[in-house]
Amino acid sequence: MQFISSSQHKGVILFVCSLAKEGGLTLELSIAQFWSSGIASHEPTCVDFEIAFHGICIDQKVIALDGSESPLRIVARSLLASERLVPVATLNKIKMPYRPVESNLRSLPTSRDRLPSGKQIIALTLTYKFKLEDSAEIKPHVPLLNNRIYDNKFESQFYRISDSNKCVYSSGDVYPSYVKLSKGEYTLQLYIREPEAFYVGPPSREKLPKIAPPGSVLVGSITYGAVSSFSKKDDQNQHAPASYSISFIIPPSKVDDDQEKGVSVGKKSISERLDEEVRDTKIKFLFSLKQESDDDKSAWLELVASLKSEYPKYTPLLTKILECVLQKTTGDDKIGHQKEAMALLALSPPLCSRSRLSRNLAVAVAAAPAKLVLPGVHAAR
Repeated sequence: MQFISSSQHKGVILFVCSLAKEGGLTLELSIAQFWSSGIASHEPTCVDFEIAFHGICIDQKVIALDGSESPLRIVARSLLASERLVPVATLNKIKMPYRPVESNLRSLPTSRDRLPSGKQIIALTLTYKFKLEDSAEIKPHVPLLNNRIYDNKFESQFYRISDSNKCVYSSGDVYPSYVKLSKGEYTLQLYIREPEAFYVGPPSREKLPKIAPPGSVLVGSITYGAVSSFSKKDDQNQHAPASYSISFIIPPSKVDDDQEKGVSVGKKSISERLDEEVRDTKIKFLFSLKQESDDDKSAWLELVASLKSEYPKYTPLLTKILECVLQKTTGDDKIGHQKEAMALLALSPPLCSRSRLSRNLAVAVAAAPAKLVLPGVHAAR
């Protein structure tokens, strides 16, 4: 319903609104007092209303332009009366597909998540990562799940959006909503419950044409039957006389860490690869050291200072140092423990805010490798 105008004159309220309707169906109009109208709801009310039908019918309900075709022709008709044709088109959203970077499929406890029929409830957690170059309003969209409740194959769904500090900005279920986010990197986790296993059928990455980059559209046909004959051999060569069009938009490729940094592993020299192996071995050795005595702790601190001077801008080193500090027993001196962590990371006092410490804590969480390929989430921005 779209409100057009509302006015009041001598106790009479004039209310005008418009509703989008579809032709060929029956319209039922119900008028009643609002539930919060109080004493007035028990007394009669005089209502005068007028209904006027008008509008323009077009032959294209959905308009999709891929940039390679000629301008689309649209036929407009007015069946009831003369109408003024004022076409206005606005493109104010960006639809971006994403693939999950991590997936976790597990069976829930049998004590509470098993149906009387014996079917076990399983849970799927999908993790998506996206980056905003500027502040924007976004809304996650899962075409297979959103806006479907009773006709949905899945039991339930839930999502949440958080940043690198684990601060949650938005959450929702079958009806996602817009949320305004600032510039930065964000994580979307989608949680799905289902009493049975399910399968997905888009073509695998290996079967896609090598000449088709992400964003290309594969078009073809699909049939739902075959012509029967008296010979089984002939049946295998028969095709259905009726076919329907089908298209598939190639999603973006999975981006690994090296590609994000703009560095290709295959282009690195032997000396560079050797230096990286030595660096990673030193960090691994640092993480394995015990700090049981004062001498062990002193030697560990010396190694930390040496590695920080050798690799000052290597974030995984700071992450490992923070993990080592967090594994120690804090006792009751939590303030001293936090000061020690800040000193090891060489943070000055103005930077030692809660958000900065939370960001370092978030970096220490390792992501599990993806094991399942499922449909992407569309983020409208």
